[in-house]
Amino acid sequence: TLGPDGKTLYASGELTGKMAKVDIATGKTQVIDWGPAPSAPDYLDINKKAGNPNKKQYLFSGNYYHSTVGVFELNPFKLVKEIPVGKNPHGTDAEPKGRYIQVADKLSATLTFIDVDKLAVKKVVPAGAGPLHNVFDNKGNAYTSCFVADAVVKTDLDKLEVVDEYPIH
Repeated sequence: TLGPDGKTLYASGELTGKMAKVDIATGKTQVIDWGPAPSAPDYLDINKKAGNPNKKQYLFSGNYYHSTVGVFELNPFKLVKEIPVGKNPHGTDAEPKGRYIQVADKLSATLTFIDVDKLAVKKVVPAGAGPLHNVFDNKGNAYTSCFVADAVVKTDLDKLEVVDEYPIH
């Protein structure tokens, strides 16, 4: 994930349990452990400021084996909190208005919404079986692929509820 300054790259070591911050110009790298092992951080995203220059930005990463989302400060780069979510979080994505992180809880068949300002779970909603990846349409909706259900679910981000399901094959 590219940092908000455009000069920093954040990465996860899904099989190592490590997180990295890389200065693109110099290659200087800071690596931190996110234990306990086994740990599987992946699918990183940074919350948007969405027009609020005072909004604190964090890096969020799902931890597949621990069913948590890690919250990392960008500078200094460190883990500040782990938030329990549904079983085996896969997609961890910042919605465009900067309010929530939407987490696809792969084995719980749910979507967890993390309130960015409170760094706490706001709401958990049922989704199709096997939710994986989230994308946003910049019109207030999220679309999540559900690989077991062979569907994509549409979530209204103002209501925080699934409003439609599209079968796929």
